[in-house]
Amino acid sequence: MQVPDSFKLKDEQKSRGKLYLASMGIYLFNSQNLEKALNNELADFGKHIIPSCLDKWRVHSYMFTGFWQDVGTIKSLYEANINLTTINPSFNFYDEVNPIYTNKTHLPSSKVNACQINQSLTSDGCIITNAAVNNSIIGSRTIIENEAFLDRVVCMGAEYYETPVQKATNRRKALPDLGIGRGSRIKGAIIDMNARIGIDEYSRKDGDYNSYVIKEGIVVIKQDAVIPDNTNI
Repeated sequence: MQVPDSFKLKDEQKSRGKLYLASMGIYLFNSQNLEKALNNELADFGKHIIPSCLDKWRVHSYMFTGFWQDVGTIKSLYEANINLTTINPSFNFYDEVNPIYTNKTHLPSSKVNACQINQSLTSDGCIITNAAVNNSIIGSRTIIENEAFLDRVVCMGAEYYETPVQKATNRRKALPDLGIGRGSRIKGAIIDMNARIGIDEYSRKDGDYNSYVIKEGIVVIKQDAVIPDNTNI
């Protein structure tokens, strides 16, 4: 899989270890040929279907020299996202020549009250109060309460805001509100949508623990999970 000398890689690519080819999982097909290629019991595009096409049709590959990252595991997904928070990330969302656009969420700007936020990305509609956030990504509508601490966290955010009536119901049911509760300390984690969290500290033993999973030392809080205040993981 080493790149042939005929490709004449740039010195910059060589210095970054860009010496080997990999399938990016992006394929363009004639629709009729695609139907034929899929009309079988083959399971994987890169391993089975593409090789089976080599002797049937004209198959070409494109040498992509830009940023690409395999995110097929929890660890690789986590590391690719956390890398975006660094001073000089591998992929630049702020390229003046090739700007990146996103879908409008039609949410208000994030509100940050007396916080310490360092090398982090925040989405629209967040309310962060007297918290410390380091090297983290904060998704839309995330509520982070007083004295919370986040370090190397990928937080997906929430799909809605809770009303005062819903919050009162939470009190009666002894549930934390949607978001990250007061005094929570979260390190090295992925938090899925609509989680309710009050977390003190983490252990790092892999396993599936109902509301969360620990994989390769990374805590993954599941969608709609409820983690009561002062829970130790």
